[in-house]
Amino acid sequence: MKKKIICTLIFILSSLLLKANTLTGYDTKVLFSSGIFEDPVNYIKYIPGVSAPFKYSTLFSMYGGKPGLNTYVFDSILIRKPYILNNLLSSINPLIIDSINLSVNSGVISLKSKKPSPKTGLTITHTIADTNSYINIALSHFSFLQIAARISHITAPLTFFKNELAQIGLSISPTPLYADLFLQFTYKKMFLTFTQSVIFRDESAENYHTGKHAYSDIYENSHLTYEGKNLFFHNQWNFDLTNNDSVNFRIGYEFYNNGYNYQLHETGTGYFSEDLRQKFKELTTLPLYIDSFYVDNLELKVNEVEKYHSIQSELKYNLKRDVSELNSGCGILVDYYNKSKDNIMYGHYIKDLTFTYGETVTVGVPIYQPEYIKNENDYGVINYYWFLNHAMIINDELSFKFGISIDGFLLKNFEKNLFSIPVIKPYFSINYLYSFNSMHIQSFLFSFESGISSDNFRDISYQTILEKFNNNYALPAEQYMYSNLTINITSPYIDIHTSAHAKVYTHNLYDIENNFTFDANGYFFNANIALSKQYSNKIYLYSGYSYSMNMRSKEVNNTFIYREVEYNRPHIFNFIIDVTPINFLSVLFKFSIVSGTIKKTGINKELVGLLDKEYNQWQIIAQKINLYELWYGNNYYDFMNENPERTSVALPLDVKITFKHYFPNARLHLECYAGVEDLLSIFYKPDLNDSISIDKWTGTLVESATYQFGMGSPIPSTGIKISF
Repeated sequence: MKKKIICTLIFILSSLLLKANTLTGYDTKVLFSSGIFEDPVNYIKYIPGVSAPFKYSTLFSMYGGKPGLNTYVFDSILIRKPYILNNLLSSINPLIIDSINLSVNSGVISLKSKKPSPKTGLTITHTIADTNSYINIALSHFSFLQIAARISHITAPLTFFKNELAQIGLSISPTPLYADLFLQFTYKKMFLTFTQSVIFRDESAENYHTGKHAYSDIYENSHLTYEGKNLFFHNQWNFDLTNNDSVNFRIGYEFYNNGYNYQLHETGTGYFSEDLRQKFKELTTLPLYIDSFYVDNLELKVNEVEKYHSIQSELKYNLKRDVSELNSGCGILVDYYNKSKDNIMYGHYIKDLTFTYGETVTVGVPIYQPEYIKNENDYGVINYYWFLNHAMIINDELSFKFGISIDGFLLKNFEKNLFSIPVIKPYFSINYLYSFNSMHIQSFLFSFESGISSDNFRDISYQTILEKFNNNYALPAEQYMYSNLTINITSPYIDIHTSAHAKVYTHNLYDIENNFTFDANGYFFNANIALSKQYSNKIYLYSGYSYSMNMRSKEVNNTFIYREVEYNRPHIFNFIIDVTPINFLSVLFKFSIVSGTIKKTGINKELVGLLDKEYNQWQIIAQKINLYELWYGNNYYDFMNENPERTSVALPLDVKITFKHYFPNARLHLECYAGVEDLLSIFYKPDLNDSISIDKWTGTLVESATYQFGMGSPIPSTGIKISF
């Protein structure tokens, strides 16, 4: 029944789009695909014997519209079925619809939820909406949606006024309550857009009929363009008063003028007190709830946040000319924690910072990973960073890029201050691409990058481990030198791809007050060479060889904590043939051989037991000290093994048959495919409980409960793609 409803809705939307395309003349495209794929999403963790990194998903997306005002994107309805290794059939239900994303004139509306993992206890954040909940998408600026008054739960906007200069409208959906008031004004060289949106919905299946779940979003965006100058102002408030009892806000200001871009954003998260939550629950009528919450309590009760508060500020500018590009920016992240009633609170750390620069807006993205921590004292952490990049284009063939960044942190509690050593990270790169007018060589690409970087974990909760050592605090800021080299040669005969990546860890961080040494020494090296040739659209050959070495160890006060897995001489050979005898049939044949010798050591189990006796599974500890994410349990890994060695050989085979048909003079394209991977996999393992193997494609180490007894497991690959 659910599948029929979903298919019917997709058909109605598709028909509407085609009709809209005919009426408006806009170019509209629709893609629908379904199948089993490897799951790159982090929130489906690969836990031995519990879940596998594969998903069944259905993707429906449509995009197009007139460039400019009515450009729209409606993308990514993924219906996921995580496959369970213990019982494959049990994974058929339930269906989870997630990642519903609507983008209108660079504004984004998403359904979001936070749900704890039943296996690890970690809170995982992703876009999700239960199928028992109503799904509403208000499309404010879509002229074609005015053709239909209502389709399922998609509500057309009510336009009060519209002409060539201005447009005023209101979009309302009763279930859940969604209101979007938008104003557009255009006059000569000036363009102004103002949008005020309020969403109130219940996304919890168990609370859907009880009304206990309170969740709302408030968006406000303004955009003014005048003679090439752009001014943005936007703020977003997200309230969840049932599950997380939290408020998230983001207020931003942007100014762009003649290549310069300035940004200032304030983001924060707060958790409401029990008294305040009770006041909200006593409110019975929905309009009173929104009025009281938005007007009164938001301003007067914000100081009642009692658990966690975070403010981030960023100021950046961008300058780009024809032959050079300059980017600079700085940011600060302030986290404050105080003792909660149950002595358990949230801790966050920045896992990564990425910067996008060029003609687009420069953005710094902090990625948080929540986990539970314990601490007796209040404390605050300040993270800061500054970066400067400069790119120079010499000509069409040669370009340089160099820059520097500095970041660090300051930890403050009642007893002491800990100021980390700032991490200075310079780098430079050179890119050279030369095209030959030769019958033997077509192009030559040389790319080299080198610099100093760091594994800046910034794991605030790391102190919960270190306080076991006489309450000394030392947060890691590991530094290493790195170099990347890429050389690609293309010719009419064969293409050559080579790359090398090396790291040398050189940095020690210590507590100045107590001379508490934390060593992080090691190296990593990887080299790859591959030969590829595409003779035609019917045959494609690829073979490659990879060599990797990795050695890492950590010691505290000369006491061994852990030593990462060391693997030597992995060999990879891939042979791929894609044979398409006729236009509508494609046969993919892939064969690979992987062999090598592996040497591994693990964590000092006794020491880990001293660090935290309350956790039976050491992946919680491993996460705190930033181990490789291999998610072993006590049943799959022997911590006290004395450097066991073994040889692993894999003979995976991948066959895929695809049926393709393109209808003449039509927009409909049909593609069906079916295949089986891992037809044969043989591993020699002295210890059946040891499930470490070499990834058959990349040569990296992976943990695989599937191959626990030396047998391969076929993974079906089936699906259908329809586009028009």
